Amino acid sequence: MTQVSIRCSTARGGLLDGRVADVDDLVDACDYATRVARSLIAIPNSRDWRDCCLSVVDDLGDELFVIPFASIIGKPH
Repeated sequence: MTQVSIRCSTARGGLLDGRVADVDDLVDACDYATRVARSLIAIPNSRDWRDCCLSVVDDLGDELFVIPFASIIGKPH
């Protein structure tokens, strides 16, 4: 088990830093990050999340992977 943190950012800067979770492996980390992204998208507001991404960072500070919100939301119709 390892600890990961989630950093949400845009090209203009960070929006969220510090959500931490214990995960078993990369699949578990990806599932957690996807749940975080979906929970942020679900908050009623006027923000267009397509320009945001989540970085998943391990307990040593190394970036494991990035999930663009656009991959979860999809393209506008």
